[in-house]
Amino acid sequence: MSQPIPRFIAPTMLVLAVLAVAFAGLGGMVIGDKIYPLFGAGVLFCLCMILVFNIVLGGLVSTRAMYGLTASQGALMGACGGLFLLPGSGLLALIGLTALGAAVGVISQWAHEFRRSIVFGD
Repeated sequence: MSQPIPRFIAPTMLVLAVLAVAFAGLGGMVIGDKIYPLFGAGVLFCLCMILVFNIVLGGLVSTRAMYGLTASQGALMGACGGLFLLPGSGLLALIGLTALGAAVGVISQWAHEFRRSIVFGD
């Protein structure tokens, strides 16, 4: 935990998050078109790259900070899913999916910590 966090991670994650939301929004506007799967692939690629950075940061930040990272990753996945799969469903549905994604992220981090404490006896 005493290692410094590389400076390029935060701007790169920000650019990937903006690209993921942009791809999801554009993909939601062209449902049924031939390029619809390409926008989905763009969203998936950006979200996977952010997940890689979260895995790298797992060894560099505290447990409390990991809860924030997993919540933000889950919220981003929920927002992208709402924009890409449910376009035109309204702002309330988008906010609900974003909140649900954040909750799932926090619950998954808690489950990870719980399993780790059982295995390693922390």
